[in-house]
Amino acid sequence: MIISNEDEAYHILAKALLEHAGDDMWDKLVLNTKIFNKMSRSEKTIYSSEKVVEEYRELSNGILLSEHDAAMYLKEYIYNLTGDRIWGLTFTLYPDGKFEI
Repeated sequence: MIISNEDEAYHILAKALLEHAGDDMWDKLVLNTKIFNKMSRSEKTIYSSEKVVEEYRELSNGILLSEHDAAMYLKEYIYNLTGDRIWGLTFTLYPDGKFEI
């Protein structure tokens, strides 16, 4: 997948979190990604007032590949912007659509 800008990358990460949450109620969704040279590894957590869900949930290969591509795009984007390499990122999504990275 070719990602053209950082907004598209953020949208992909949000979509992966929403797929992971499914029908669960949530106050925030968190994606923690470790970024290596050419690969990435992500863990997703669902936070609600009732519980914290850190379980593995099966997602389609398309979602997982898009999520990886978004992380790798942001790695290069941040490097080109700041000159600093990142080796991980945390993406937090809130129900109102706002997010932090």
